[in-house]
Amino acid sequence: MSHKVDLDALEKLHAASTQGEWRVNYLSNKWILLPTNTEGDDNRIDNAEFVAAAHNALPALIAELRELRELVGLATEFEPIEDVKISLRSAVDGRRRWAVVIHNSVLAKDGELEYEPLPSSRTEEFIKRTRYDSIQEALAAARKWEAENA
Repeated sequence: MSHKVDLDALEKLHAASTQGEWRVNYLSNKWILLPTNTEGDDNRIDNAEFVAAAHNALPALIAELRELRELVGLATEFEPIEDVKISLRSAVDGRRRWAVVIHNSVLAKDGELEYEPLPSSRTEEFIKRTRYDSIQEALAAARKWEAENA
């Protein structure tokens, strides 16, 4: 990655600042940023340090997130959990969908493992049961399976 932000330092600054929602108000001919919960709050310096650090870090965070999104978009296989792969597979109709591969089986949406036949033998019903439209959906299914089978 070309842009690195010290996430731990930023997180510490955020934790030291006033928690809860913040808002912008116009007060005494000036725009000011205020936490909505300021009862007993004496975190003005911590708040200012956090706002400055967040402002300065935001361009690098945006650049890094864009780069990561591009890399994820190019990737076709992940192994987020030991012995579990999430793989982008092409179907007969040309659509690409995600499969959760565990050992030599695929994880169906009902949480059961199924043998995966050769591509020419896969039915539309099989594809509907065992393919996920997004990597997030596939990852959630893989994590659920891992939690239930640990």
